[in-house]
Amino acid sequence: MSENRPEVKAGRTYLCTIDSVLPGQSKSGTNKVTFSFIVDAGDAKDAVIREDFYLTTKSQWKVKALLDALGMKKLGDRDAASLFNNFSGKQLLIRTKEEAGRVDEETGTEYPARVRASSFQSATSSPVNSTPDSDETPF
Repeated sequence: MSENRPEVKAGRTYLCTIDSVLPGQSKSGTNKVTFSFIVDAGDAKDAVIREDFYLTTKSQWKVKALLDALGMKKLGDRDAASLFNNFSGKQLLIRTKEEAGRVDEETGTEYPARVRASSFQSATSSPVNSTPDSDETPF
């Protein structure tokens, strides 16, 4: 089951490269895009961080934070080939946090505690641009 791949730790910042980007839907039918990031350096080199970006108004902040870190305005076309071409190989910094385990009250599904992304920053260490059209929907 384990590939002896290093693991990321909570409360750390990692330089990562986008490895894959896949459009999809949650079990409830919400559109999402799943990004896989590979850690590029340090004791967690080659670890994988996967994040789902739900395409809802409530989750718009997360999509915008990722796009800002990459210097982009929109996800663009959401077919697999377009997403891969637009994002694959791009670098950014990802700050991690510990997410507590939980049980979905509606389905009874258990989700174990895990380390996930809490913020995204440009890998070039220049300040992230905040544009006047920041209310523009990034998807």
